[in-house]
This record gives sequence, C-alpha cells and structure tokens, in this order.
Amino acid sequence: MNPQALLYLMLTAIISQAITATATNFDYVIVGGGTCGLVLANRLSEDPSITVAVIEPGEDTRNNSNVTDPGNFIVPFGTSIDWSYLSTVQPGAANRSFLFHSGKAIGGTSTINGMTYIRADAAEIDAWEALGNKGWNWNTLLPYYKRTERFTPPTRAQEDAGASFDPQYHGDHGDLHVGFRYALPNGSFEGIVQKTWESLGYPVNPDVNSGETHGFDVWPMTIDRDSDLRWDSARAYYYPVEDRANFILFRGTGLNIEWKEGEMDGVKKATSIRYVDGNNKTFSLGVNKEVIISAGALRTPLLLELSGIGNPRQVNF
Repeated sequence: MNPQALLYLMLTAIISQAITATATNFDYVIVGGGTCGLVLANRLSEDPSITVAVIEPGEDTRNNSNVTDPGNFIVPFGTSIDWSYLSTVQPGAANRSFLFHSGKAIGGTSTINGMTYIRADAAEIDAWEALGNKGWNWNTLLPYYKRTERFTPPTRAQEDAGASFDPQYHGDHGDLHVGFRYALPNGSFEGIVQKTWESLGYPVNPDVNSGETHGFDVWPMTIDRDSDLRWDSARAYYYPVEDRANFILFRGTGLNIEWKEGEMDGVKKATSIRYVDGNNKTFSLGVNKEVIISAGALRTPLLLELSGIGNPRQVNF
C-alpha cells in the first residue's frame, strides 16, 4: 500500500472514531439495520455532507458459518440471531402458538432466510400507481431493480438442471449478488417436476423476475455463486461502507421518537429518538432531518405506537 493510501485510511479511521465518540445529532436516523434499512443507509451516506446513523440490536454475522453458508438454511433458527417471536394462542389452530422467525443480526432476516430472489408480479407493482402513487409502476421501477443486482448467468450444467433467465431483466453491476448455486440438483428431478406442473396447466416461466410470476420456474438466489456465499443485506450494503466517516451503526433497540410541534403548520417534527443498548442503558440521538423506521413487520408498528402514532391506549415511555 502506498503512503498516500495508508495516510488516507488512518485519517478516515481517526475521523470516524471521533464522530462515534462525540456525535449525538444526525441528519437521518434509521431504526433497523435489516434488508431495507441498510440499503437506505448506504445510499444516503454516499453524500459525505449527510450524516447517517443506524440503530440495530443484532450482532455482526460476517464470520458466522450458519449465515455465510447457503447450505445451512434453517440451522440458525432458534439461535441468538433469531428473534423467535411466539404468537398468541390461535383459536382457529387448535389453540396453538406459532414461532415467527426473524433475523436478529446486522442484515436482519436476510441473514437467516431461504435466499429466494423473486420480484413481485408487475400487476402488483402497477396497483401502487392505480391506488394514487403516481410514477410507482413496474416500468419505472425495473431500472432500479436492475441497478441493485449483480446477476451471474447460469452455467450450461445449471441450465440443464432447469435454471433460465432473460438478460433484459437483470443487471450485472449492482451491490447484491444474485445467481444459482452450483449445488443446484441435477439429473431427472427437474424434468419430472416441470412436466407435472405443465400437466396441471402451469407452463415453464423462462424468468420469474420478468414481472410475470405465473408458471414453473427454477429461481435464482441472493448468493455469490462462485464463492457459494450468502449475500445478505449487510454483506451487500454495510460491510463495504462501514468505514465511511458520516455513517455509524449503534448497537441497540429503538424505543420511541420524540417530537416538537412545527413552527408554521402545526405538524409534529421528529427531534430525537431514544434507544436502549445491550447493557440496558438508554441513549438519545438527535435528528436534523428524518427518522426512518425499518424495524420489520412486528417492531415497526410497536415503535410507532410507543411514539404516539396509532393506538392511543398504548402507553408511551
């Protein structure tokens, strides 16, 4: 490494440590360092003039083989990186309770999921615009889908095992590695299953990510095929940029947003957010622009209610 590069790295580390030690205010605070939260943090912090903080209680799993090895799917279930939410008793299911697996790690549930990579059907995306969200349709979003993706085309052997794709729907320069495992089953299995579905009226779909999800398809996964490595949200969007001086991840769980009334229009503005760390100590981060809540399907509504949004019977901190 040349002296200039070494000096740059040293200065970056010193600046980052100084911000970590002293910063209490950020332009954007993102609650939840999962699939969506880390994408937003990555994109926002591309601008060095913008400061970004992420609050995430989960651990760093970049060296956890139960995460990195695509063959270990379901092995992390019930471990320290799984929230293992237990439902209330369900009268319609013989009064049983059920586990809801959710990733408790930097990268969220992308660290423990099945790595399936299937976009929504075009009709579902177009429905957003039909409901009044102008510009939110399949055709306008497709370039962003492609920008996100670093797609590895299947080998001839993988094609023989059922893998297929249409290049017009894929990108090859994005942060998220997508492809087919070398471990894709071969032999007669795929052909038998394909003929079975065809007999039931479901033809072969050459690319399930084309906006048309109907039919039989062998779909790709969020992996780096050549290294056979799970490509979770942290590996795609956090680890490569974690040393940015304007981007800090705080280990903790979001508690509630604090507000003040708007000076002109009476609309409340988020001024800070409280969180608790692993030692049960409470901290507060000031907010210059926005709080972005990306805490998952269960935690997001809870944090909103604890911040005074939603059920008025919910008690605030």
